[in-house]
Amino acid sequence: MTKQLRLLLMKDEVFRVPSEFGRLKVRSGHAWLTMAGQDLTLVRGQEVDLESKAGKPVVSTAGRLPVVVELIAASRPQD
Repeated sequence: MTKQLRLLLMKDEVFRVPSEFGRLKVRSGHAWLTMAGQDLTLVRGQEVDLESKAGKPVVSTAGRLPVVVELIAASRPQD
């Protein structure tokens, strides 16, 4: 079973994504994602791979309304 975390962020809240998560999907609202020195604005339905080697990504709202994001665990390499 794949580990998932669904998060509700209100205006001015920020969440540093733990390295165990390798993918982020916006379920509702607009998200602001800072990762590897770049800023991305994501809207409902958009997904992004998280670059674990470039530090921990940070996600927050990209406006006054709440945002719901889903974090999906990075797949582990097969032995």
